[in-house]
Amino acid sequence: MHAKVSEFTGNNIYPTLDDKSIVFLNSGGGGGGLGSGSEIDLLWITCAWKGLKRLLPQNKEKLCAQRRVIWLHRHLAGTHKANANFKDKEVLVTGSTSQIGVCIIGRLLAGGAKVVALKHKTTLYFEHPNLKWIQGNLEKGQLDLGDHKPEAVIHCAPMWMLRNALTDMFNARIKRIIAFSSTSVFVKIYSANKAERDTVKALEDAELNLAERCQKAGASFTILRPTMIYGLGLDENITQISDFARRYHFFPLYPPADGRRMPVHADDLAQMAMKVITN
Repeated sequence: MHAKVSEFTGNNIYPTLDDKSIVFLNSGGGGGGLGSGSEIDLLWITCAWKGLKRLLPQNKEKLCAQRRVIWLHRHLAGTHKANANFKDKEVLVTGSTSQIGVCIIGRLLAGGAKVVALKHKTTLYFEHPNLKWIQGNLEKGQLDLGDHKPEAVIHCAPMWMLRNALTDMFNARIKRIIAFSSTSVFVKIYSANKAERDTVKALEDAELNLAERCQKAGASFTILRPTMIYGLGLDENITQISDFARRYHFFPLYPPADGRRMPVHADDLAQMAMKVITN
């Protein structure tokens, strides 16, 4: 398992940080910081972080596209052993260009599976004999599987987008659904930030909707609730902190900065999904 950011440095995707070369600057002043939940503090941090991000290189789209393709090739280069359980099985992957989606597609293809990957706006220039890209919009319930008959779905898009596609999935006789939600349903339920509480409500409603409709359709489901996700350099938190600290050799902290996070690597989540889907 990937315990630290600095452990994952393959293909120059995540250059190692030298702890001695980074100074974490306390921005001074009072206030409750990350631990207080104050709306003013959150606004201050948001504005400050948006300003800091302007100091980073702005070729984000090109860089993210390169990282996605590198990771797919990495899986297919023999890094991971093929799993006989997936030989010739067809699996639908939603949120296919997300961090988790890319890792899952790579592992499924390496295992001999046939993958139907749903994309919306992001185009990934990667082809494989067992990979079929389809266009759709989960928010609007636009899911056309055509002649594809996947045995299972691994949903990597936002949890609340799944409900509008379930009817089409059940019509295609899909009987196994793995969906990624978030630990926010536990840790942010009493957040002082209304937007975070709204997200929690949307996640809870989506999870209940999935459970009820799978029960009626006779389908099995598993909901995975990860914490903060990192690993491919596509995230908006650890990657940008890492890039900033590596580039300028410091990173400002707003006091008391006592919030704690336990990030999980996207490929670890992909491995988990691969194990769950065969049970």
